[in-house]
Amino acid sequence: MPTCRTHIKAYVAIILAVLLCISSTVAVQAADGSIATDIENYKEEYNARISSIAIPSVLTDLFSGDIRFDVDGEIFVLKLDGLKIVKVVPTTSSPLFEVKMSREFLNKLLIAEDTVKLLTYGIRTGEVDVTPHGTANTVKLKASELVIAEVAEAPILTNYLVIYSNRGLIEKYGGNDASALIGFLTFYSEETSAYLVNIDPYLVRIEKYKSGHLLDKCEKFDRAIECAVIETGGDMIRYILLVGDDGVIPFYRVPDLVNVSDWNEASYAAGGLKSSSVYFTDDNYADLNDDGFVDVAIGRVIGGDIEQLKSMLSNSPILESAALAAGGYPFEDAAISASLASKAVGFEVTEILEAPQLTQFTNQMHDKSLIFYSYHADHIGYHDGMGNYFLSPQNLKDLDLQDKEVAVVSMGCHSGFVLEDMSASDSVVLAWIGSGAKCIASPSGYAFGDTTQYLVLTEEVVADFTDYFLAGQSFGYAMMNAKKNYYEKWPKSLETAYSRPVIEKSAKEVILFGDPTKTMLPPFQYKEQKMGDAALDAIQKATYSISEANIQLELAYRAGADVSTVSFLIGSASSDLYAAGNAYDNENFPVSFAYASNAFKKAEAAKVLAQQLREEVERRKNLERALIIVPIVLLIVPFLYYLKLRRKEKKQRRKEKK
Repeated sequence: MPTCRTHIKAYVAIILAVLLCISSTVAVQAADGSIATDIENYKEEYNARISSIAIPSVLTDLFSGDIRFDVDGEIFVLKLDGLKIVKVVPTTSSPLFEVKMSREFLNKLLIAEDTVKLLTYGIRTGEVDVTPHGTANTVKLKASELVIAEVAEAPILTNYLVIYSNRGLIEKYGGNDASALIGFLTFYSEETSAYLVNIDPYLVRIEKYKSGHLLDKCEKFDRAIECAVIETGGDMIRYILLVGDDGVIPFYRVPDLVNVSDWNEASYAAGGLKSSSVYFTDDNYADLNDDGFVDVAIGRVIGGDIEQLKSMLSNSPILESAALAAGGYPFEDAAISASLASKAVGFEVTEILEAPQLTQFTNQMHDKSLIFYSYHADHIGYHDGMGNYFLSPQNLKDLDLQDKEVAVVSMGCHSGFVLEDMSASDSVVLAWIGSGAKCIASPSGYAFGDTTQYLVLTEEVVADFTDYFLAGQSFGYAMMNAKKNYYEKWPKSLETAYSRPVIEKSAKEVILFGDPTKTMLPPFQYKEQKMGDAALDAIQKATYSISEANIQLELAYRAGADVSTVSFLIGSASSDLYAAGNAYDNENFPVSFAYASNAFKKAEAAKVLAQQLREEVERRKNLERALIIVPIVLLIVPFLYYLKLRRKEKKQRRKEKK
């Protein structure tokens, strides 16, 4: 929790609320000094707002004077009178305080519901820095601590945020159904200790500002969601649920930079769609510090009607223990991985691992709680790559899963692509939901794998996701950790084999449709007799895999590769294996299995990475040898030719002498 001093600094920075009522031109000050004009234009509106707020006298006394702002190097000073703006003053004045922040954080302040909460968070995380000028101001600030601390409002504490758009739901489902759905979401949030947020007020404030008005629709939602997270839970947030399809809360659009035309979304126009060079993701909404990595678990629930949407929000775990693992060359490796992981935790598994046999896919789906698919697909269904579908919306319409909890994992291209005007007749995602599936994880764009024996790219993400939720993690956490683990294993040295846009797209495009807090409880966790055997088997597999990884580490090191990442993965795997052993000795078999599974995955990742690094070094050495040999050859060949000419000339002279 923030300290008293933190609250003080937050209130010190409250004068930044002026920026909530001025145009974005202030936030992005032009070189011609137009910031002064903007502040003068909006000063009256701001001062009226301040007059309507009950502010402790200690604050109005404290903030009477000059305050200096530094926003990414743009400097301006405001003269305040009890937090009201008097005027812009020259930067040569002597300010009471200096407040520094980035333009990005300032943009968040423009739409904040509660400026103090947002600033408290910014100060606590270092995004906002408040510095008193001079000893007298430092003493004055310190003397006000106790009074200000008494009026500081405690933040809402929750780890789960349920986000909806009232306006979007009404447009999608109509007023009555939207109201009924919000009532259900209120009940669901109370049951799960979540905090329900209507994102519309944030969006309304964004629209008031020129810079906000110019943002893309998904960028507006991104900024609004980040503010909602900070104000409601901040660092406490672990889960985000988005309610509604692309027309309610848009998927984030990521420019597709993949430079192979057949792999770029600009080439996708199945089912009469208009192509576009972007792909969809929800990851940006879960990336709270904008570093490119998901920070919280995120899921989305959609449906053709509100009953379908509500059916996805049952918080009981999936208990059935039968799985279907299906795939075809060259992507059957992912299906094999899912099959092994399912068997390890006690599932009865049906396998289809050859493409011609996938015509039996729909017949084998019945009575399965986990359906894993790794072959060709599009947004309409699963097919053989030549337009012959063996799973279509019609197949799913005939399949009634309403009384069965089912999770679906697919790496088929575009099997997670869905637009607001689609229905269960032309969207495999909506068809799965219409048949009663509780969780679907699929890529929104072209998916990637290769012909090697290793799991790479999209194959790796969906296989790791499956492993993690079978180990007992929630679907949201399993997806978040699968993507984090994936990114950690892709050092820049491997970007020669797979371009960075392909690497990033393979993870970001996989979308989780479903409640991110939902779990699938493997049989060993509720059938006592299987728990110990599953844990022991996982420990043995992890031990063997770590041994193999160490061998590959030595080979890569001898080849001259940088093995620091490999060494880190092996060390982490060894720590997990040690923890698994301790848990097993204490007969805590579920925990033992979870640690051992993580150890196995890290060791396998280290093994693959070491092999790839060694191959990369050998390719580079071969290239260097070629670069050395070629010039030598180029020198030798002319020289030999020269010698041949010399011999010919000498022979000719001898003939002439005769």
